[in-house]
Amino acid sequence: MDELEENDTGLELNVEVLIKCVLLSLIGVVCIVGNLLVIRTLIFFKYPKIHLYVMIGGLSVADLLKITPEILQNVIRWTHKGDVITSEWCQSMFYLVETCTYVASCHLVALSIIRCIMLTDRAHYSKSYVVHAFISSLVIWVLTMLANIPNAKAIVKDDDYGCLRSASLNAETERNSYLKVAFSYALPLIVIAIVYVVTWYFTQRFFADSYSHRERRLSRMVTLLIVSFGICKLPHEIVSFIVFYQSRMVLTSFSNLKLDLDMSLNSTNISADDMLSDYPTHGSDNYHLWGNIYEYCDILAVLDLALRPFFYAKLSYYFSKSFDEVINCTSCRNNSNASCSEIHQSREGAVRMGSQSGPSVTPLTVGREESPDDQCDDIIQLEEA
Repeated sequence: MDELEENDTGLELNVEVLIKCVLLSLIGVVCIVGNLLVIRTLIFFKYPKIHLYVMIGGLSVADLLKITPEILQNVIRWTHKGDVITSEWCQSMFYLVETCTYVASCHLVALSIIRCIMLTDRAHYSKSYVVHAFISSLVIWVLTMLANIPNAKAIVKDDDYGCLRSASLNAETERNSYLKVAFSYALPLIVIAIVYVVTWYFTQRFFADSYSHRERRLSRMVTLLIVSFGICKLPHEIVSFIVFYQSRMVLTSFSNLKLDLDMSLNSTNISADDMLSDYPTHGSDNYHLWGNIYEYCDILAVLDLALRPFFYAKLSYYFSKSFDEVINCTSCRNNSNASCSEIHQSREGAVRMGSQSGPSVTPLTVGREESPDDQCDDIIQLEEA
């Protein structure tokens, strides 16, 4: 019975890990496909070149480069298969993930600033704003890539958990964790909040009806991007600190246990087995519980990357139209409708020429007058048959 219970427990753990990996993979597929469609729209689709779309392009590139190594790192950590990677792979992938994380946060700040310009400056469609947006995105990428080079060298490889920020839980690791959360999450949200307050103050002089429908939709899109970023990332950042302090507490407890065991071995009254049986294990149980919660928070944090393409398609006419061309194949339908209209026009021309040649032409009689749409549907059905 004990062996069966152990096997059942192991099976439950394996099934849970499998479910997490499947969920994370599905989110990754949605994110990759969505951001590829966004980049396709910005490169090949005809749309008005405005600063907001330029900054969305930089954000989509960051999400696309981040999602694949992020998923691989999480799957390796959950399955304890850290031996399949090398130290060089850890450093390069961690560098890419960290760089894209900071780049995405900076682009969200830039989007909030562009929203402020769009709602307060009536000349915001100038080409100079587009050039400034492109240069700003490029500067963000270059500076972030240069600033993250020292962090990549501090990554260590573990045979079970893959890539780790540090092998120790000292004060330096704690300080680096606080700095990461501050510059990738807290500080960008503070700057965004200040920009929104400034935007609200300056928009008081404009009437609500003075904004176009597109400006309202784009403003709502930027707000949804920021809200999803804040909601999806907040549990991950909070639980990461809880796991850090739980790990430090468990490590301290086991260090004290080792000292007690060393003392018990020199004593004739207390045995090592008695020490282990009497030692409390609630700290270790809490550590495993919060570790499991942290894994689900990883999935929630990655979900933010998959939600962004939906916001683009929902609140931007050009992204929506471009997505429909690929997903619903509207371009194929438009080509078929165009060919049908050409055939219908050629038939009408032939009928006019026949009617002008004289009364010798006998017109065809039909039971009802067909519309161009009906004739087009008949032609499409004949071509498909």
